[in-house]
Order: sequence, then C-alpha cells, then structure tokens
Amino acid sequence: MDISTEHQRIIHEKDKKKKINGGEFLKAEVYYWKDIQKLLDLSIVDERKYPDIKKLEEEYVKLPISFEIKEDELDEIYSKLNQDDNPMGTPEMQQWIRDNGLKHTSMSVGDIIKHEKGIFICEDVGWTKL
Repeated sequence: MDISTEHQRIIHEKDKKKKINGGEFLKAEVYYWKDIQKLLDLSIVDERKYPDIKKLEEEYVKLPISFEIKEDELDEIYSKLNQDDNPMGTPEMQQWIRDNGLKHTSMSVGDIIKHEKGIFICEDVGWTKL
C-alpha cells in the first residue's frame, strides 16, 4: 500500500498572525516503538533506561505523517494522536499500521518525536530529551 506523506500543521488561532509574519515552526516526525514488550521491560527497572537513538530506525517505525509545531508543543502532537480524529485512525492508516508490524494507533509512552532541535521520548508524564 502506498501512503503519501501527510503533513499536519498545528497552529492555534493566536499563532496564525505570528506564522504569517515569519514565526518559527519546526517539522516534527513521529516514531512508534516496534517492540512493546521490550518497552515494558525497560520501564519496570529501577533505573530508567532509554532506547538507543543510534538505532532509532531499527527499534521504531517512522509514521507517514509529520507535523509543524513550535519547539515546545510536543503535547500538541500527543493530543492529536490521542483524539477521535487521530490521523492514524483512518482505514488506510490502520492498514499501514498492520503492514508495518505496529500494535497501536495512539501515541503512547516510549514513542518519540524528532525535530531539528532534539529527539524526545514520551514519558508517563511529560517528555525527556534523548
């Protein structure tokens, strides 16, 4: 199945004017963890261990959508990927998820957002820069 890359822009009403006048938005890519059991194993140890970002493409699958956000709007992507109108919830994207061996539609703990200013892993509460 050929899924063209979809690009989502998250802009709040108050930011529209700023964007038109050259406000800085970053292209953010989202990666879902492939091996849920490995993620669970990492999260139950006393000392928090994080995935090896050098192996990002091995341990994660990059979603075929991207977002434009301000640097501190990681929660906006999390919210978008956990709402009823989640762009990964369409029949085509559900097939893409199955074809790529993923087990979840919504963004979850352990999933990653990457943009030019850093790579961030979703925690139980908030984000950690890797």
